[in-house]
Amino acid sequence: GGKDTAEKVANTQSLISGGAGVTLDNIKGSGLGAGQGFTDKDLQFLQDAKSYRITMNEPNIRRVLDLQEKAAIESVKKWNTRQGQIQKSATGPINVGPVAIPQSSNVVDYNSLK
Repeated sequence: GGKDTAEKVANTQSLISGGAGVTLDNIKGSGLGAGQGFTDKDLQFLQDAKSYRITMNEPNIRRVLDLQEKAAIESVKKWNTRQGQIQKSATGPINVGPVAIPQSSNVVDYNSLK
């Protein structure tokens, strides 16, 4: 949203840049990376998006959003593996269990398109 086109553009750029930064931090902080399908090119792209060094066009915005989704899915997979290794006596009383992953994911591997 915004009061005019310029404000809407600025808000969109801030949203995408902020989302790229959060995604990059999550990938690094969760130990995700090449082993989970994130390449150096993906990480550099997210860094560039975070730093406003990409063109905010539809393909780049979609790529940021796809990488966010991919990072979320890989984090869930990692949690589900880890959760299965935690003793039930620790997770049962607080009702902690695996997280379901929606089946309708449309993550695109942009590196395979080149």
